[in-house]
Amino acid sequence: MTVRHFILFLFLFLIYPAQGQESHVSPKIKRYVEFIDNCHTSAADYVLQLFERYDIVILGERDHRDTTQYDLIEQIVSDPRFIEKVGHVMTESGVYNMTEEVDRIVNASYASFGEFDAALWDAYKNIDYTPLWEKTNFYQYLHSIYRVNRKLPAHRKIHVSLLDVPFSWRQSAGMTHERFRTFLKMWDQKDWVMASNTLTELYKIFESPDTRKKALIVFNAPHSYSIGPRKRNGRYAGQIIKELLPGRVVNVMLNWTKRQPDGLTQQGKWDAAFAACGNKSIGFDLAGTPFGEDRFDLNPRHFRGRKKYKEIYDGFIFYKPVEEWVFACGIPERCDSDFEQELAWRDGAIWDGVPANSPEEIVEIKDYYTTLRSFGVDSVFLKKNDKYIGMYFKPGIRKGITK
Repeated sequence: MTVRHFILFLFLFLIYPAQGQESHVSPKIKRYVEFIDNCHTSAADYVLQLFERYDIVILGERDHRDTTQYDLIEQIVSDPRFIEKVGHVMTESGVYNMTEEVDRIVNASYASFGEFDAALWDAYKNIDYTPLWEKTNFYQYLHSIYRVNRKLPAHRKIHVSLLDVPFSWRQSAGMTHERFRTFLKMWDQKDWVMASNTLTELYKIFESPDTRKKALIVFNAPHSYSIGPRKRNGRYAGQIIKELLPGRVVNVMLNWTKRQPDGLTQQGKWDAAFAACGNKSIGFDLAGTPFGEDRFDLNPRHFRGRKKYKEIYDGFIFYKPVEEWVFACGIPERCDSDFEQELAWRDGAIWDGVPANSPEEIVEIKDYYTTLRSFGVDSVFLKKNDKYIGMYFKPGIRKGITK
């Protein structure tokens, strides 16, 4: 056998398991695997099909920085079914008072993409009450809305709403660190304010001449929950909206990780089941499934008593496993010298209460917000992830030799 033939043989041996070898699936996840095998509705199709039954779909966002979830959102909003029947997207990201300006920009016609980008950046600098909303995915999301809209007639363009607590950097003359910290106490009322803003925007849609009376809402968990926290009179925005529009609203969670100690949903059983099925992207109603009957363990201490997943969310989407998530921060190449000084003032004097005085400090602040940083889940978590998945699923191992 020549060296070339040996290398080829070794390559094929590594790629294809030896005859008779099969994946081992633990009996503890068999019912999940069987359900996934029989579910063939893609994540995007699932959301679009929900609009045939409901007017409002609330999508429970993962970490704000995750870009992969916005790939899914772009698939949904660019689909002809969404454009024809829904046409409205609302997000927790972005202060409410910037809604009209941002919606006007993504719906306008510009001579060049550069003109659009300049107009968007002028608004984006003031889109949040943090010094700058540096989550790369949201800037890209608004670009994607414009790219879809520029090909559509006026009556079919997609409209956007921003739902977070109102704040204006343009009217911040005389702002101090102390006054700003007082403003931030609004977090205690954030869900009530977002729910109020959402309902205001929804009723504008319901009463408008637009034939599309539906909307996709993107709330970060736990704002998308159906049940409020254990604290007295607690309500989440998603819960408030569902209660005030009964029968018209459905909420859907994206696969996500829970808090410590292990981080994986159901000690890795869910992730293992999807791994056993090739991590295919699907969506489904939780009621009547083994997933819906499991104890809600993302934030179990939020609630009084044990809650099942089907009590917190109506639907579930698996979109990419943990190891494929990509996080990104930074809005690159958009900061001129004037905004560099403004950003340093916002971050130093107002946000931290410690003014940035040296040129080095100012550059450091600018770089934090405007240098693109892309990263995945850290290696420690991934090792833990593999360990827990390996308890229930082992690819390419003979049956019967694993625990």
